[in-house]
Amino acid sequence: MQPRESIFDSASEKELFQAISGSWEPRYHVYPHVPFANLIDLDPHLLSAEELSFLHKTTVDYVLVEGEGKPRLAIEFDGMGHGISRHGRYIQKIASKRDPKRGWKLDLKVRVAKS
Repeated sequence: MQPRESIFDSASEKELFQAISGSWEPRYHVYPHVPFANLIDLDPHLLSAEELSFLHKTTVDYVLVEGEGKPRLAIEFDGMGHGISRHGRYIQKIASKRDPKRGWKLDLKVRVAKS
């Protein structure tokens, strides 16, 4: 094993990070790959065991943070599925053979974040 060349998963993800951080700092700080559970208190009574398990393992691509660490905006970059969120739901444009559950995962993130 060896260190990765970059913390970013793709060149476009790195480019987006640089654009966001350059636009929002110094008022906000931009952090990549923030654990989802660090952003939202998950209610185990409202989520299934599978949903909770996934949300405790997943991250959000970028988070704009204000002051002493208060999250203000989370950004999920869906380069693989070219999807978008609309009205609190995720809409996948391209099916992913590498991740057949991608639509389910991103829709869960959007629904929980919206609530």
